[in-house]
Amino acid sequence: MQSKGIACLSRYGKSAQSISSCRPYQPIFCITPFAETARLMQIEWGVIPLVTKEDFENRDEVFNKAIEELLK
Repeated sequence: MQSKGIACLSRYGKSAQSISSCRPYQPIFCITPFAETARLMQIEWGVIPLVTKEDFENRDEVFNKAIEELLK
């Protein structure tokens, strides 16, 4: 079974850049609290940046909310 996408939480985009370097077929959703990071991620291969209003104090909650939004 193949996934429809890859989601990662990233403050500065390093996780998304690392995944992007492998050139996966699935889109990479980079969830970040910083607009500047999202802007920089727009030029990375296969990365779709998403800005969240919350910082990553509670990673599970942020990740679950982001997944809910992606599934809509």
